[in-house]
Amino acid sequence: MLKNGMEDTFGECRDSFMDCMQIRYIRLHFELEITEAGSLPRDKASMLRGGMGQMLLMMNCVRDGKCEKCDFSQECLVQRMMYAKMKIRPDFMTQKDSEGYVLECENKEEYFSAGDILDFNFLLFGDSIVYFNQYLQAFHALGIQGIGKEHLQFRILRVTNSRRDLLLEGSAFYKDKFTIGSVGDYVRYRLRELDCGKNIVVDFRSALTLKYRGNYQSSFEPLPILAAAERRLYILNCYEGKKEGEDFRRIAVEDHLPEKLDEKVYLERVKRYSSTQNAKVVFTGIKGFCRLSGADRTALALLAAGELIHIGKNTSFGFGRYRISVK
Repeated sequence: MLKNGMEDTFGECRDSFMDCMQIRYIRLHFELEITEAGSLPRDKASMLRGGMGQMLLMMNCVRDGKCEKCDFSQECLVQRMMYAKMKIRPDFMTQKDSEGYVLECENKEEYFSAGDILDFNFLLFGDSIVYFNQYLQAFHALGIQGIGKEHLQFRILRVTNSRRDLLLEGSAFYKDKFTIGSVGDYVRYRLRELDCGKNIVVDFRSALTLKYRGNYQSSFEPLPILAAAERRLYILNCYEGKKEGEDFRRIAVEDHLPEKLDEKVYLERVKRYSSTQNAKVVFTGIKGFCRLSGADRTALALLAAGELIHIGKNTSFGFGRYRISVK
């Protein structure tokens, strides 16, 4: 039984879902105080992620920053933090891993005055949680170095947890508020707010770059979206070292597809500078919303999980973030 006497929201598939959603995470909310006036790019998640990586290299690299040929690559702290090693590597994963964290920033302002606040969320999954202090020090160093073309400086005003309990303020750190949960905890919480008998809206807060069966998606179709959420859960379970069939079972999303009623879609381009490629790159994706009907408990649970863990490509840059609501 759940709280308030509610029946188990997962129904018959409770055990399967609870097994595949036992992924550890912590969500940290950073509030930065900008200390000088200037401009910042519209899309800031990529900027913050790139700056964090540069600071980690500056503070921890014992060679020349060229990771591909480094003789310390197997034990490199930066590699472990930026491109987390998979305990179990799925056959379909061919690129560098970055499954241990997600950075979210929805602030689109381009001009900041001294004293203005820039806030963002930083999510850590699995073993990446133990590197919290190193990530924190990287953001502290980034504030001194400055962000954006104008190198705007900032200070970390405070850090709170997912319940907005104060975790860090000034030099005070409240360790008892460093609360680690599971994806399943989050899904239970969200399902108490949702109703499988009503229409729902899936509102994408950041660009979605989603490839399904060899094709990049140009619209919000239920099957690719649910499949992406299930696939991301699978990857994070592999990151945690959990074996399919022994520790969890995968979900057949084709058996739980809602109907799409309508949608609004537009293309978004996100420009960033890649220090590894030493060039400007452009990420593309779709934003907007879709309205779904007939989502059962399984579909709602998958969608709720995807809310937290993000779906599609470039999730560490904040891509694939959405919010579901009942309409």
